[in-house]
Amino acid sequence: PYFDDETVRAVMLLRAHNLAAGYSGVRPGLVDRLVEFLNCGLIPLIPEQGSVGASGDLAPLAHLALALIGEGVATDAGQMMTLRYNGKKFASLREAKRKNPRDSGLRTLSERYHLHFKEGLALLNGTEVMAAAAVLAHQDACRLVDWADATGAMTLESILGCSRAFDKIVLSVYRHKGASRSAENVRRLITGSRLINKSERVHDPYSVRCIPQVHGTVRDALEYVGRILEEHVNSIHDDPILFNEKEVRKMPPADGWKERLYFEHGHFHGEPVGVAMDLLAIVVSELGAISERRIQMLLDPHHNQGLPAALIDNPQGLNSGYMVAQYTAASLVSENKVLAHPASVDSIPTSANTEDHVSMGTIAARKAGKIVENVENILAIEALCASEALSFRMGLQRITETNPITIKKEIMTKDPGSGTRKVYDLLRGKKGIPLLGGKDMVLYPFIQQARDILKKSSPFSRFR
Repeated sequence: PYFDDETVRAVMLLRAHNLAAGYSGVRPGLVDRLVEFLNCGLIPLIPEQGSVGASGDLAPLAHLALALIGEGVATDAGQMMTLRYNGKKFASLREAKRKNPRDSGLRTLSERYHLHFKEGLALLNGTEVMAAAAVLAHQDACRLVDWADATGAMTLESILGCSRAFDKIVLSVYRHKGASRSAENVRRLITGSRLINKSERVHDPYSVRCIPQVHGTVRDALEYVGRILEEHVNSIHDDPILFNEKEVRKMPPADGWKERLYFEHGHFHGEPVGVAMDLLAIVVSELGAISERRIQMLLDPHHNQGLPAALIDNPQGLNSGYMVAQYTAASLVSENKVLAHPASVDSIPTSANTEDHVSMGTIAARKAGKIVENVENILAIEALCASEALSFRMGLQRITETNPITIKKEIMTKDPGSGTRKVYDLLRGKKGIPLLGGKDMVLYPFIQQARDILKKSSPFSRFR
């Protein structure tokens, strides 16, 4: 399979940024060519597989180079497709221009770009594929941890949970910054709640009680990953790299060759990205794992503090509510356990054992992206379940069936916190996702709708 448009555009942007720094020995025209492709919406077809993450992303970037130079490739099955434009695949830029004659953006773009000395190697010898996938996965993960705090806060209120585990004084002796931030987010969300601290339990299950510690660990890890990625995308990965005489005089080489202007090195090794992405994969998997436990708790009448089983009023026993949605979440959590196995601990020699240690950074970044996608769906399911549960607490839905845990009737008509109410309205407000209302519905569109909300908005946007 090929990388999606967003990832390929990120690859081209990062490659242009790297080459424009001036250490690769290429002409400005090559950077301009990359920018022209970006501006015209041309998407080189870059395969997801084929990189071991050292000597750069050689094979994937070779496909980028094919599209840039306009090279057509004949195969037994016909012309190989090298780029995508307006959703359609073409064998070359020449073919794309021929089949889109009225497109003014393509008209001014030359069909071929003739490479000069060093430019072919400079196009291939970089880590931009893994870096692009990594940056996008990290960006999405940072958004998800905010949503995890929000869905966790809604779950906390839905089970009439205890606020003490989130108190500022409690976190004052716990030195992890991420935990303090997640606890603060929950406190903001539940401010003014008349549902909190209504349970007679001594304490809540760990999936709620330990939100600051688990979500906070994810936050701290993502901060580290963000620093590594920022350093990496602003580093030079081409090999060899070129310096001017003034730079060499200022920092003379150890071999004493003062006339040397080019240097071989190992910057193309993707270890920083590989290790960072393996860490991201592990911590985001944990975000999904704890969310799934909260989903199960909301559906279980023995633990949800008086809510109906599967969050549906079901006195006749005919409806299953959100039961199968929890199956989906459990499946995704288990899939993440497999995907979270580190790629960077693996290495396989290439190039006749000259390149005898590689990073597998691109594989790590791709796996991490898939885990982030899975956790988006898990959190979307928790958002649905927690908001459905809140609707019962707010008196928007009635409960007629018998629950093993009896809750005083007056608690079933209380208001949530001002913040969680805003999140509830974002999910379930006008033109939002409908409540089940005692009837089974096809849940897939609701999960997709919730996921779109998670992708396009912040749970804290309405606080500003």
